[in-house]
Amino acid sequence: MNKFSYSRISTYNQCPQKYKIQYIDKIYSSKNSLEAFMGKSVHDVLERLYTMKNLKNQFISFDYLIEMYCEYWQKKMG
Repeated sequence: MNKFSYSRISTYNQCPQKYKIQYIDKIYSSKNSLEAFMGKSVHDVLERLYTMKNLKNQFISFDYLIEMYCEYWQKKMG
């Protein structure tokens, strides 16, 4: 199932070719700022956290959240 965010829809409305390059071909610009990278990282980890079925209505410790973030960081940075 495809997920559409405001930024994805906005990108498509701005330029369908840009949407294709960024989201379908997954070719990213090296001009992304550190702040944008960090913000997206936090967003992706929180999205993953909220979609995990086995954690529904459970307390999530800060340490577990940091562990998830570190795993995400390692995956993205290689």
